[in-house]
Amino acid sequence: MNSSIFQILPTLEPFDYSQHFEGQFKDKEWVLINGINDKKVTYIFKPNNVLKIVDSGTTIKTTWSFINSNFLSIQSEDGIQLVKIYYKGQDMMVMNQRGSDDYVMFVNQTNYDEDLETEEDLRRFLHKKYVQRASELIKKHQFYYIQNSEEFGPFTVEELNIKVQKDELSHHCFVRDINEDDYSSRLRIRDLLREI
Repeated sequence: MNSSIFQILPTLEPFDYSQHFEGQFKDKEWVLINGINDKKVTYIFKPNNVLKIVDSGTTIKTTWSFINSNFLSIQSEDGIQLVKIYYKGQDMMVMNQRGSDDYVMFVNQTNYDEDLETEEDLRRFLHKKYVQRASELIKKHQFYYIQNSEEFGPFTVEELNIKVQKDELSHHCFVRDINEDDYSSRLRIRDLLREI
């Protein structure tokens, strides 16, 4: 995976040992996404600098160590690799080998009920995690709507939905996010309702 990962995931957060080690790093089952259809590889960073790599059912124990900032060293078959780690929320981790433009991506399977074995499993995982989360955010967010050249609001999506169901409001009405200045996004109530 090349450096375009930063265009795909622009909000990557650098690994910070004091913030991430206990809750997001240690003892988590990080499934390697690159090549998941060929074989499943899981990395588990254990205390005392032990790294368990489970590769198609075979467990390899090696070592890792914290260097500085967000750099780690990982002992592999090819020798010691220095990697920089980034996060996208608590569910995705990206590693970049020092001096390389290539990236590997991992998904945290620890709290997921199903095994991640294929790209289809991965799609379901991402859909469940991010589409549901986005839906919850949309439900809580507030919007203004415009009707007969007059603006009303702000209202939550649920409040707008009630107005539509009572025929007080058309689902074709334009809405704007409370953080937007105008209706140039051309978003309609029906678009919001589709997302929840």
